[in-house]
Amino acid sequence: METRVLPGQIVTSPRRCYLVKLADLTVNTYLDLLRHSVAGILIIVPSDFSDLSKELRDQIQELEQTMLEESTSVPVYFTVESEDILNVFETVKQSGDSLGPKSSALQSKPLKTFV
Repeated sequence: METRVLPGQIVTSPRRCYLVKLADLTVNTYLDLLRHSVAGILIIVPSDFSDLSKELRDQIQELEQTMLEESTSVPVYFTVESEDILNVFETVKQSGDSLGPKSSALQSKPLKTFV
């Protein structure tokens, strides 16, 4: 599966997974991902919630309630934020940025012709 990070443009593809930090995931974004029937969602959860603002805590609670109420066939995974996960996030982000507006890596690079 191809992986992209959010925030960013959601491109419709049943072969695309999205990696997103919990703080960047809103109810609307989550529902958009479900509507686009993405292949999966990996949510990076902060290792420490003590520094989160009340506004962000409220956003997370609203998201949690929506996730409990919405049935979906899209797999949703959670992982705790760590240095390794943040490195993966940045690597995927840079790769996605290099693709530009194209919907896939194949579309972004010209194919070589072999004779």
